[in-house]
Amino acid sequence: MSAEPTKLLLKRVFGKETEMRTLLGTMNEEIEKMKKAVNIDYAPVTLDKSDKKVGLSFL
Repeated sequence: MSAEPTKLLLKRVFGKETEMRTLLGTMNEEIEKMKKAVNIDYAPVTLDKSDKKVGLSFL
């Protein structure tokens, strides 16, 4: 199935434009938000644990 029919189906089902996302991409976005909130909402160790789960290294 090509992307265009999929987008059309999602638009009809949900009634709005939608985008295809991957789990890894979503996790990376959330980790970027967490990095901005280290020592405010999150302890550095929390971010380190998330880094290891996703398999990225940025600390």
